Parts: sequence; structure tokens; C-alpha cells
Amino acid sequence: MPSCQNLFLPLRTSTPMEICPPPETYAPCYCGPTTMEYGTLILECSRCNLTDSEVSDILDAFLSTPGVSPLLILNLSGNQLTRVPSQMQLFTELVVIEFQNNAIPSIESGTFNSNDDNWSLYLDSNQLTTIAPSAFRGWLSQLF
Repeated sequence: MPSCQNLFLPLRTSTPMEICPPPETYAPCYCGPTTMEYGTLILECSRCNLTDSEVSDILDAFLSTPGVSPLLILNLSGNQLTRVPSQMQLFTELVVIEFQNNAIPSIESGTFNSNDDNWSLYLDSNQLTTIAPSAFRGWLSQLF
């Protein structure tokens, strides 16, 4: 996989309650704790030049590894994405989702599903022409 050029640094050390999948399943990204809430994770994959299939494999690793802590923040900005990953609807704990600087032309029905009614989705610098009316299930607080 390509190497990331991001400058993300972990904000605090991991605790036993914060569990990532094995590092080789999400390389070259960073997985670790956030300061927003105890027991939740950030997956930082900005500027990694990841393709749709590489991102899909990484997200599948989070969904298929037993005991993984919920993702709170997902940063996939600055990659080579041409679609929002189909797995997004399964990450219901996300409160920050970043897809800026990709090549996403549309967002399909049922793409986003969350249990939180206060979240942020960053989509700027894409090629968006279509957002399905039911792309966001139940709520929509902020779009950037």
C-alpha cells in the first residue's frame, strides 16, 4: 500500500478499552484513541492515495475484527475515492466523517446511518453532482 503523507499525531495514548484491528489490516493509516470520548477510535487515512478497493478492505477489517472499538472519527480525505464506501452505513457511531479532496460524483440512498444527531460530514473538493434524497438516514446536522 502507498505511504501516507499526513501529519496526524495521536492525541493521547491508547488504553485497553480502545482496540484497533491488527495494524497490517489498516496500513498505511493510523488507528488510535481520540480525546473526544473514552473508548472510541479515530481512523486517519488522509493523503494516503488509497483507492476505493483499498479503503473497502480497511473498513472490512474494522467490521470483521471481534472486539474493535467503535469508530468516532473517520478521515479519508485526499485519496483516490470515486465513491463513498458501501460500509459507511454500518459505522453508526461516527460523528466526524471526512471525504474532502477525492473524486466522488454522487452519494447514493442509505449511504449514511448514525445513532448520533450531532455529526459533521466534510465533502468539499469532490465532483459531487447528485445526492440522493435518502442518503442520510434520520438526520442531517452539518454538511461542509
